[in-house]
Amino acid sequence: LGGRIYFLGVNSFQHPWRLAWDVAQDFQDLLIPDEWAHFAERCGEVAAFQWWEGATHTLLTLVCPPLASWWAAWRRRKCSLRLQQYVGTE
Repeated sequence: LGGRIYFLGVNSFQHPWRLAWDVAQDFQDLLIPDEWAHFAERCGEVAAFQWWEGATHTLLTLVCPPLASWWAAWRRRKCSLRLQQYVGTE
């Protein structure tokens, strides 16, 4: 059984990706609600940015805006890879 998971949020420092804790109506027969809630919580932890990442981005925005854009994109890619690895192991 294959499928896709769609994350909410924009993968930024202020709005990291997250999953809804409630199982979608169409999948309630296939998923155990408690396990889905744990999975959603763990995905939120994996997708969360650290405080220093936001601080670094703010500092770079003030000092060198082009570098801040590059750095933010690099951190978003790293976050995406962390989530991909976590979801692939579950």
